[in-house]
Amino acid sequence: MKTLLSLLALSLTLAHAPIVSADSAAYDRTLDTLDAMVKEYEKLATKTPLCLFDVNSANINLIPRLSQMNNDTQALQASGYQLGPVQLQRYLGITGRMQKAMMQFGTQIKDAKMDC
Repeated sequence: MKTLLSLLALSLTLAHAPIVSADSAAYDRTLDTLDAMVKEYEKLATKTPLCLFDVNSANINLIPRLSQMNNDTQALQASGYQLGPVQLQRYLGITGRMQKAMMQFGTQIKDAKMDC
């Protein structure tokens, strides 16, 4: 009986391992994409002078992509996937950078120039 339980536990572990691995890889790819977009936003937030064209471009291109990445991240989390400590730390770092860039962008936008 003990051997049967051990085999059952091993089978369940092996059966779910590819799913967990796939979720982990999917989450890592999502973090990679999110990180790249935050880098774009950070660059925009420090651009001098900031032009209204840049603001419009961000509204049309970058903001919707960031929103989609946030939705993808939440969907992975809602699927029951649990972040590992490294992924959680990376996610928190990326979102912290995004918040900082958003505050910086907010101060820059009031001085945005019409003609650049």
